[in-house]
Amino acid sequence: QDKASSSYIHRKLQELPFVKKLNTSKHRSLKENTLTSINSKKTLEITSKPKNIDKKDIDAVQTFAKTVQARIQDKT
Repeated sequence: QDKASSSYIHRKLQELPFVKKLNTSKHRSLKENTLTSINSKKTLEITSKPKNIDKKDIDAVQTFAKTVQARIQDKT
């Protein structure tokens, strides 16, 4: 069974402008939650939204997670 790698998720999250504003622990948490959500085929849930993140930023990460899940399923 194919899974997303931590390094791939890290690289892709770095492309989102708001991620650079996060401190190390928030960034690590976002990366781990995204990776877990993709590999478990569940919807990404952001339980505690950091103050400097907009809903559109969270939506972007959720869309990214869904896209990666679909690619893994299609094996593309």
